[in-house]
Amino acid sequence: MSDYRLPIIAIATANGRGAISVVRISGPRLGPFIMALVKRPLIDRHAHYLPIFGTDGAAIDQVIAIYFQAPHSFTGEDVLEIQCHGGQAVVRQIVQHCLLIGQAFNLQLARPGEFTERAFLNNKIDLIQAEAVSDLIDASSESAAPEEEIDFLEKYQARTKLNLIDEQLASILSRCKQGLVLRDGLHVVLAGAPNAGKSSLLNTLAGDDVSIVTDIAGTTRDKITHLIQLDGIPITITDTAGLRDTHDQIESIGIERTWQAIEKADVVLHLVDALHPERLLDAEIDKRRSRSSTVLTVINKLDLVDSVDTGLHELAISVKTGQGVDGLKSQLLKLAGWQPSQETPWMARQRHIDALLKAAAHVAIATEHAALDDRVLDLFAEELRLAHEALGSITGKVTADDLLGEIFSHFCIGK
Repeated sequence: MSDYRLPIIAIATANGRGAISVVRISGPRLGPFIMALVKRPLIDRHAHYLPIFGTDGAAIDQVIAIYFQAPHSFTGEDVLEIQCHGGQAVVRQIVQHCLLIGQAFNLQLARPGEFTERAFLNNKIDLIQAEAVSDLIDASSESAAPEEEIDFLEKYQARTKLNLIDEQLASILSRCKQGLVLRDGLHVVLAGAPNAGKSSLLNTLAGDDVSIVTDIAGTTRDKITHLIQLDGIPITITDTAGLRDTHDQIESIGIERTWQAIEKADVVLHLVDALHPERLLDAEIDKRRSRSSTVLTVINKLDLVDSVDTGLHELAISVKTGQGVDGLKSQLLKLAGWQPSQETPWMARQRHIDALLKAAAHVAIATEHAALDDRVLDLFAEELRLAHEALGSITGKVTADDLLGEIFSHFCIGK
C-alpha cells in the first residue's frame, strides 16, 4: 500500500491519439506544488487557460488547468487536472516535467486504481461504487454502462458463491472438530443419587477396578478420574459422590465437588436406579451444568426390572450384564462429535473453530441480505468484511489492506 500522505500523478485518458489528454494529480495541500508548476495560484473549481514551461523556459503546451480543493474532489484530496493537446509526446513531457518539479514534494506515479482507492479511503465512495467505476470503464456495450441498472448481487453470482462458501466452511468445521476431539477428547462426569451404579459403570468402561464398589450408600466420597480410549478418542471419566442431603461433613464436601465437576463437564451422565426411577435431581443438574454441556440420562439396573420407558437423551443399560453398554459407548462418541470418515481430521485449536463459527455466522447473515436486493448492499458488504476478518484472524496475515489491494489492483492507471 502507498503512503497516502504523498501526492500522485498519472495520465487519466486512454493511450492513443486524441484531441485532448488529461493529467491528474492528487494529494494533500497541492498549493505549493501548483505555484512551482504554473507560477500562480489557481481559483478553486475554475478553468484556467495558461502555458506550462519546461526547465529551459520554452512552453511545453498551452493547457487548461482546473484545481479542485479538498474535500470537494473525486479523491477527497486536493486535485489538479491538466487538459493538454492529445499527442503522446506532449502529455508525456508534461508528466515528466511535473515529476521533476514534484521531486521537492515527493510526487510519485500512481498505481493502478489508486485515485479511486483514495476516494474510497476518504469516504467519497464505497467499495461497490469503486468497483462500479472499474465496471463502467470495462463496459463493452451500452446496456452495460448505466450503473443504475446493474444488479451487483446477480452479476457477481453472490448468492451462488455464498452457498458454496457456506458448504466449504461447514466441511472445514467438521474436520476441525474431529481434530479437536482427537486431541482434547471428552470430559464425562458420572452423577446421580447414591447406589445408582456410577462406580460400577466407571469400572466397566475402564475395564478395571478403578473405583470401590459396595452396597453402602455414600461409599464414593471424592471424585475419581480415569482416562479411557473409545475408538482412539480420549475420554476422561470422573466418578463422583452420590448426590443427596447429608449431615456428614466429609460426604458434604464430596457432594460439593460433584457439583463443581458437573459445572465443568462436557457431558453429564446422570445415572438413575431403575428400581427407584424418581427424577428428583433433573432440575438441579440442568441448573448447575454448563450451557455448552449435554446431559444424558442413563437408567441402570435394567436386569432387575421388566421394562424401562426411555425418552429423548435417555438410555437404559445394565452395568451388571453389559446390556446397553456398547450403545452407551457409541452415544459418547457421537456426543464427542466423532464421525469416522476417510477424510483426515485437522488438528485445530478451539481458537480456530471459534473463528470459523464466527465467519460462518457472518456468511449466513450476508446470505439473508443477498436474498433481498441491492438496497442492503452496505449491510451485505459489512457482513462479508466481518467474515473475512474472522478467517484472517486464524493466520493473522489477512488484513483489510489485502482486500483493498486485490480490488484496486484491477483498475487501470489514472483511475
